[in-house]
Amino acid sequence: MKKTLFLLGILIPLSFTGFSQIGGTTVGTPDSRVGIKGALNLSNWYNEELDDKNVKVGFTAGLFYRGYVSDVFSIQPEINYTQKGSTFTYDNFFADGEVRGYLDYVEVPVIFNFHLTENFHLGAGPYIATLVSARAKAVDDDGPFDGEEEFDRDNFTTFDYGLSADAGLDFVNLTVGARYNLGLADIDWETGFGDTNLGKNSLFQIYLGFMF
Repeated sequence: MKKTLFLLGILIPLSFTGFSQIGGTTVGTPDSRVGIKGALNLSNWYNEELDDKNVKVGFTAGLFYRGYVSDVFSIQPEINYTQKGSTFTYDNFFADGEVRGYLDYVEVPVIFNFHLTENFHLGAGPYIATLVSARAKAVDDDGPFDGEEEFDRDNFTTFDYGLSADAGLDFVNLTVGARYNLGLADIDWETGFGDTNLGKNSLFQIYLGFMF
């Protein structure tokens, strides 16, 4: 947790204060913008050992800053509250059923945008995230099994990082697009029977943002 807060403490000031000096300094360069955004998420864990994984629907809400380096290139740091998770089935000697997991993160991506036209951009960049809340529920084929145990944030890996790819359309004060996040950190779930590797986070989202 301390490591995550340290990284966030470095990345956020560099992103928001460092890039704020960039926009609008070159003739023909658009003014830098700040904005708010919301998104519909479809998330999953990619792990070949888990059976019948299903996507979880969630949302993202956050703030972003778009600092233009030129009329074709901008740097966009963000700070978002993002819901991730998945559902998978299990079948072993003791029981068979389904596990539903919900993981909520504070996430800081930094997207490098290439503005191919005035209204269309492609972007990519890294993200880091810290887990702020989590819950999981196991359900057998006939309903919740006896002795069901609740799991929370302390039972899951708290640090996540990965890569983002983005495509969007910009219209004056409006930006709309799609983004894919590929997690690179293993998500471990600690239970009374040991640790289970859930795989890595995978997320696709459709977003809408307003710039000021």
